[in-house]
Amino acid sequence: MLVLLAALVAGLDYQDNVYIILSGSKFYFNYRHTLNAIQLYNYLKSVGIADDQILLMVPVDHACNPRNPFPGTLYSTEEHDYNWFCEDVEIDYKAEDLTADSILNLLRGRYDDLLPKSKRVISGPQTNIFIYFNGHGGENFFKIQDTELIHSEDLAKVLMEMHQKRMYKEVFFMLDTCEAFTMFDSIEAPNIYMLATAVLGESALADKTDGVLNTFLADRFSAEFNLFLTQKNGFSSQT
Repeated sequence: MLVLLAALVAGLDYQDNVYIILSGSKFYFNYRHTLNAIQLYNYLKSVGIADDQILLMVPVDHACNPRNPFPGTLYSTEEHDYNWFCEDVEIDYKAEDLTADSILNLLRGRYDDLLPKSKRVISGPQTNIFIYFNGHGGENFFKIQDTELIHSEDLAKVLMEMHQKRMYKEVFFMLDTCEAFTMFDSIEAPNIYMLATAVLGESALADKTDGVLNTFLADRFSAEFNLFLTQKNGFSSQT
């Protein structure tokens, strides 16, 4: 896990790393979930991680939503001074392609023969995998597009299948949602390092409202994690 986190913080060149970034939420009021995912994607690109190592999963294009007063943009501050929606963003799964089954099948390597390699996890026994899920959830479930659920038992089975297929060396799984840690209750696969924003009965809090955009701009944990990465002094001054 430290190797993978070091690659995130310092921008080190680990060619065998795979990064899976998921915003599970559609609808404009979930603007922050897409923004959180895009910020992390931008960070990875800024430190030299190639798009073929990143799988970005975003249900809808909040940047071009009709309710967005600044078309083609995603802002993290009320000053609207930096657009996080970069021109070369490559979204691998969105709209009808982003389902609970497609996410679970992506992780465990079950693909239709016609699925392009760019939409697959290409990994082996020496691969470190970073997984980030952000969205809505509750006790032992995570919502996908507000219509489907991934249950903790399903996630545990998929991670065990990944282990049995020798698809990874270590997995660092970060989950930002209400009652997030309950999603890890059933996990028994080895070398899975888990970081979650909330325990049973606890909410993951949104942060910063914008009166012009009329929505939240971030989830508090993900906003702090983005600062942790971009300040690049995490190992010496942060826990």
